[in-house]
Amino acid sequence: MEGDRTRPNANPRPRNRTWIVRSGRGLAVAVAFAMVVVLTLAGSIAILSSGWTTALLDPIQGDPQAQLAVASGSGSELYVAYAGIAEGPSGRVFALKLSSNVGGKWSSTLVDWSLRPRYGLSFYDPSVAVDPAGHVYLAFGFDNGTYGLNTRYGTNAGGAWAFMTIHSNQYESSPAIAVDSRGLIHMIFYWSRYSTCYCVHLEYATNPEGAWTNSTVLNVPDTMVGRAGLALDSQGNAIIGIARSIEAGGVAILTNAEGVWRTQTLGDLAEPGKEGMAIAVDAGDHIHLVYPVLVPDGSGNATGRLHYATNAQGAWSITELPWETDRYTTVSLMLDSANRAHIAFSDRDGGLVYAAGAPGNWIATSLPSAHPGGWANSGTAVAVPGPGSRVHILFTQSRNYPEPSGLFDVSNGVDSTNVDAFWAQALPVLYLEGAIFVGAGIGMAILPRAVARRRSGAAR
Repeated sequence: MEGDRTRPNANPRPRNRTWIVRSGRGLAVAVAFAMVVVLTLAGSIAILSSGWTTALLDPIQGDPQAQLAVASGSGSELYVAYAGIAEGPSGRVFALKLSSNVGGKWSSTLVDWSLRPRYGLSFYDPSVAVDPAGHVYLAFGFDNGTYGLNTRYGTNAGGAWAFMTIHSNQYESSPAIAVDSRGLIHMIFYWSRYSTCYCVHLEYATNPEGAWTNSTVLNVPDTMVGRAGLALDSQGNAIIGIARSIEAGGVAILTNAEGVWRTQTLGDLAEPGKEGMAIAVDAGDHIHLVYPVLVPDGSGNATGRLHYATNAQGAWSITELPWETDRYTTVSLMLDSANRAHIAFSDRDGGLVYAAGAPGNWIATSLPSAHPGGWANSGTAVAVPGPGSRVHILFTQSRNYPEPSGLFDVSNGVDSTNVDAFWAQALPVLYLEGAIFVGAGIGMAILPRAVARRRSGAAR
């Protein structure tokens, strides 16, 4: 009997069973909480990385206005030509610069500079092209300081930058440049000499066998012509879009595909604006144009709209896009691999707008914190499509003090070229979320104990 009293219980109750249950529940709550934290932060990063991030590439000063052009290389490389006031070898100069993201980071190079501009505008309207080897070709206007203007050509194909004057006259404007698969350079520009006539000559220049030849393609009264745009088809033929007034025949295409220059009027009855004309050719050699037009508003004034024209279906079709623009906006157009158009322009308040799509299926995104151009006009911003839905928009800004002046890149994705700008935008959000979760975690840890103590005190 006495031995039976001392026999150990076959199924003793664990003394720490309550603690095990509580600790198990606590571990499950902690794991769930940690998963919520990780998923929330990861989701925030994903959402933020698909939003628009702005990076200042070069704090160039002055009033660059419409002085920016972009070309894409054989891969994801971008080349941006622009002008303004910069720091040169011996102080502040009026500069022509080139920025690129070759190597995965944006960097800027001083290409040419001038110390004695006549009107403070030595370089203007640069255009840029790049060949498959990464050689860069520039066309730009230059104020030579002697009451004359030059159209200049520059390239680094020989290893160092080399320049030459293609044309010199009283008035030169709207240069554009392209390079074909054979390495042949194509340039267009306007020129006039007001001592002989008040008319504008559209000039075409090229360099077969290394020697430059010029020819006048079109003469238009100076009050009846706006900007011109240049593109090449798959055979290297030049295709020029020109914004003539209705009185002069309206918007037209000029091409030398048949060995001589021929003009085709689009039939658009709207009055084109003088500052905008963008042209692109797709893989099927179909032509795409976008240009601003002036639409009467019933009060004797006019608002700006964009017209998109293409001959992709054989005949010309013209679509009015559903957004008001700055009356003097310039516009850019690039096509992606699916022939979707990517357009950048300025709205009626000078804010940057990006639009993408095709006739009947347009989506526009307003980026009101960006104001491309200067005080005189709303300048060009160029939207460059990338892989997937990735877009780079390059623009110069100097019109809205105290907003910073300079060359900017706006993108809706993150890569090595804008990762610093992305983290500058994302970290405050992530810090706030982290602080909220730390506070919630502390509360979850303290609250059960406080409740248990209160119950224990009440039971006594």
